[in-house]
Amino acid sequence: MSKLRYIVFILFVGLIPHASLAEQGMAIDPATCLGCHSDRFSIHDFAASVHGKNACTSCHIDITDLARHMKKEIKVQKVQCERCHKRENAEHYASVHIAKGVMCSNCHTDIHTHTYWKKDKRKVVAICVQCHDKKSVYRKSVHGKGVEAGNPDAAACHDCHNLHEIKQYGTLSTHATKEFHIKVCIRCHSDDTMMRRNKVFNVAVKSYMDSFHGKNFSLGFSNKVAGCADCHSAHDILPRRDPASTINPANIVKTCAQCHPHATASFAKFYAHGEPSNREKFPILFYTFVGMTGLLVSTFAVFWVHTLLWMFRGFIENRDKRYKPH
Repeated sequence: MSKLRYIVFILFVGLIPHASLAEQGMAIDPATCLGCHSDRFSIHDFAASVHGKNACTSCHIDITDLARHMKKEIKVQKVQCERCHKRENAEHYASVHIAKGVMCSNCHTDIHTHTYWKKDKRKVVAICVQCHDKKSVYRKSVHGKGVEAGNPDAAACHDCHNLHEIKQYGTLSTHATKEFHIKVCIRCHSDDTMMRRNKVFNVAVKSYMDSFHGKNFSLGFSNKVAGCADCHSAHDILPRRDPASTINPANIVKTCAQCHPHATASFAKFYAHGEPSNREKFPILFYTFVGMTGLLVSTFAVFWVHTLLWMFRGFIENRDKRYKPH
């Protein structure tokens, strides 16, 4: 490649300051590096990348002597991303990835051509599925299809697990895991505007929190009741009409049996997201709610009236007792 092209590259990415540094012995001119390494990646792609305005030695700080490097006397060390990306590094070191030996370059394989993701969730999913979701479970789900279609509201991997601070969770029976699987769902599904925009059942959270399961979750016993993922699964969430869905009428008994071994078809008719105020959709629940509420109110009404009358009677009797000796 001609020297002229190197100069054009330098002008394009704004690396002239580094050239002056090279003359002072403080860095190596990027054009010099590209003389040997231009076959490894496209100059134009690198210039357009997020690292395009950096000199080569900004990352490869161990290469300080070009002559020794060309003689392979300097062993090239792994790039220390944490020198610039301190926040991301701190989050990464608190994640399950670091425990498994997964480093920056394992996910960011395109380090020389990496561009801003601009909130495009498809880019995040494309990285995660390199190791996870080998059977395309997530990608076939309602969330996966939504992300693939470019819907910014659809839940991608990082919406639930974060980008870098990815926690390790055990089985669904543990308290922390149960809370995680409920809270991440609530975060989006409690947003009425988002749910209406996507034509999704927008009272799922309220109806769940009003149920036996939700009330126990509110009281801190999430590991003893069914959470969102117990019924809908964690990654392969499908519409109820899909034969493979865990809440499809053909599979609902099996789903309930995970917690209730003796579940039957009648038991599975439980309204997990029933609305007591919706008479048209849940008539039995509506009238049961009205009847039980009426019984409760009338019982307390009789109780309080009886108590007030008894207090009045006690007042009269005490007054009579006070004047009786006279």
